[in-house]
Amino acid sequence: LIAAKYVLTAAHCKVDDEKIPPDTVRLGDTNLATTEDDETAQQFKIVSFTVHEKFKKNRKYYDIALIELDREAKFNTAVCPICLWPHDNIHEYSSSLRAIGFGFTTYTSGMSPTLQKVSLNYYDSDSCNNELPKDARLRYGLTSDQFCTKTPHKDACLGDSGGPLQIDLSDVTRTIPYLTGVVSFGTGCWDGSMGVYTKVASYINWIRERVNVTVDPIECARNTECLAVRSFSDSRLSPQNNSPFFKVEYQRF
Repeated sequence: LIAAKYVLTAAHCKVDDEKIPPDTVRLGDTNLATTEDDETAQQFKIVSFTVHEKFKKNRKYYDIALIELDREAKFNTAVCPICLWPHDNIHEYSSSLRAIGFGFTTYTSGMSPTLQKVSLNYYDSDSCNNELPKDARLRYGLTSDQFCTKTPHKDACLGDSGGPLQIDLSDVTRTIPYLTGVVSFGTGCWDGSMGVYTKVASYINWIRERVNVTVDPIECARNTECLAVRSFSDSRLSPQNNSPFFKVEYQRF
C-alpha cells in the first residue's frame, strides 16, 4: 500500500498461471488461517491493474504495476502506507533489507497462512549477472532498474511475487519502513539462491505520474501518522553518514 487507494506490485502478477486476474486486495490480515486479526483487516475490489507500458510477459523487465482499489483504505497501525525509497544506494543498507510475504517457506511447503518476514543481503549486480542462468526472457542481463539479494539459507520464494523488499529506518519514536524493491523473480528457494527485484527508485516518476505520493523520505516519514510508536524512556539522535536520516541511540535513566 503506497497511498489510500493504490498498491504497488509486480506486472507479472496481473494474471496467475491459469491466466486468471486477481479481483481482491486484503490489507491488515497477518493470519489467513484464523479470524483473530480480522477486526483490523480491510478488503477491497480491484478497479484497475495498470502494468508498466514497456512490460512484456515474455520478458523479465519493467516488472512493476499499480493496483487501484475501489475505495480509500482507512489508516491505522495495521493498515498504513509505506514510504518509497527514491535513492539508488540500496547497497549501503545491505544488512537492513527485509522481504515480507505469504509465500512458500520451503520449495515444497505451499503458501504460508501467516505473514512471514526474512532479512536478506544485497548482492552486487556484476556477481548476480554472472551467476544468473541464461534465460531468453532476460536477454540483456540485469538492467539498472533491477537489483539482487543473496543470503545463506534465506530467500523470497514462490507466492512472494509482487511483495515488498524494504529497509527499516528509525527516527525519534518510530521505525519507518521504506520500499526499495518489488519481488520480481529468483533462481529458486534453496541455499545459494538469488532473488531479483524491481528497483522502486527507478520508477519514482512513473509512479508519481499516476499517484499523488510524497517521495521525499523525510517528509513522508513526518506525514505517516499511522505508524506504531515505540515506547522507551529517552533517546539521543546522531546523524548517519551521508544520509538524511538518523539512527537512535537509547539511554535509560
